[in-house]
Amino acid sequence: MNFSIEKNRVVLFGAGSLLSKYIRWIEDIYHVVSVIDNDNKKHGHKIEGYHVFGHEKIMELNFEKIIITSMFFEEIRNQLISFGLIKENIISVYEDTYLHSHIVNGLSIEDRFKESRSFFSSLPDAGKRQDVLIIINSLGMGGAERALVDLLDKLDHKRYRFVLLALSGKGHYAKHINKKVPMHELLTSDESINFASSVFFSLSAKDLYLNIIGRRFDTCVSFLEGWSTYLVSEADCVRKIGWIHTDYSNNHWTKYIYLSLKNEAEVYSKLDSVVFVSKSGLDAFIEVFPDYRGHKTVIPNIFNNSAITLKSKDFFSFPEGICGKKVFVAVGRLVEVKGFKRLIRAFARLARVKNDIHLVIAGEGPQRKELEALVDDLSIQNHVTLLGRVENPYPLIKHGDFFISSSLAEGHPISIGEALLLERPVIATDCSGNREILNHGEFGLLVDSSEDGLYSGMLLAVTQDEFAEEYREKALSSHKRFNAENILEKVDNLLRFRANCPPANSISHFV
Repeated sequence: MNFSIEKNRVVLFGAGSLLSKYIRWIEDIYHVVSVIDNDNKKHGHKIEGYHVFGHEKIMELNFEKIIITSMFFEEIRNQLISFGLIKENIISVYEDTYLHSHIVNGLSIEDRFKESRSFFSSLPDAGKRQDVLIIINSLGMGGAERALVDLLDKLDHKRYRFVLLALSGKGHYAKHINKKVPMHELLTSDESINFASSVFFSLSAKDLYLNIIGRRFDTCVSFLEGWSTYLVSEADCVRKIGWIHTDYSNNHWTKYIYLSLKNEAEVYSKLDSVVFVSKSGLDAFIEVFPDYRGHKTVIPNIFNNSAITLKSKDFFSFPEGICGKKVFVAVGRLVEVKGFKRLIRAFARLARVKNDIHLVIAGEGPQRKELEALVDDLSIQNHVTLLGRVENPYPLIKHGDFFISSSLAEGHPISIGEALLLERPVIATDCSGNREILNHGEFGLLVDSSEDGLYSGMLLAVTQDEFAEEYREKALSSHKRFNAENILEKVDNLLRFRANCPPANSISHFV
């Protein structure tokens, strides 16, 4: 006799990228009754095989629960509760442990866990050195990842045995990690990386640590907020340290991981120290997590000055059609927080009044197609180049006339620091991280964080004869602030917990 288990009937609310990402896994274990979305432009259309309806359709449907497949979870849940629906029957796709367990089983993640535990169990004894585990979300092309590469090149490997775990593999900077550092990448297949959140949602932090690492360290460091911090919060070690590279008041991206501020606060409460790469990052953290009682300190990202200068001397030439023009250079991941859409719109306005200019954006990311479409829509293909991922961006920065940052929020912007070290005139939006590294406009031009502000700054750069030389001198005057030895001393004091364990609820500053 054949038995079949009847699937629970669910309504999916949200017909965007999260629906597309999870639909095949949802269909494995649920019976999808309908797809709902607040965007009336989607109503009546078929998405992922389902006709999309407005919220008024919900009251006509027979279902056990609603799964929200949208980033706007809180807003949609409150909306549904206002319709009289029971709160307990509304769940985010991120909260559905049944779904995530199914995904983890389907991806055979246990094999990756076994391989990871084998890596850690085979590590030789650290001897008299302090044994330090560093965990980072990935080694992709980002400022925090590049800062870690430079830091590991400079730290004392005779005093410390560093071990590095990257939760998602295939990162650009993996090949640049110091060869003295044993490194393991947990998730390496494209599918497992795409569903990394399911892996981490499926188990508690304590169980994850036991499954992935399963051994004790002297110190565990999360070098980036997010999943790495979650894992370190339950690490088996004497001291737990978290590094924060964002400004939580303007770019609280981790709220999509923890789902509630209370959950995230509980994770941070288990850390002994939290490091911020900027004073503004510290201030924002205190505002968002006022009850955190651990030690807090500010340590800027380190810059490998000599390596930057040396690499900037590599051969470089601009693509055809750019030579002879005034070139603005921007570097960063093609993501919303970098503000590239408003930069391109501002540049289109400038190109209408100044023809001999060009914008080069180096970087890759999920916004590429959207930015390419914007360039086409504005008919500025001859004025804007999306260069993609660049292995060595320093010759590009050095040969550009101006460096521009259009970010909505920054922690301690690595690319601006590199532009200053290469003596490039810098124009940057007036957000907290940019403001701090430019010392409130002492080392570069701060403009209003808007399309108009970017337009005004670029217009000034190409119409004021003395601008380039004035801001090149300002960039040169900033070099005294990039003192690697002072930063290394601060990191060393932080790591040497036996000799220097800061008191709880204390704050130390580094300038």
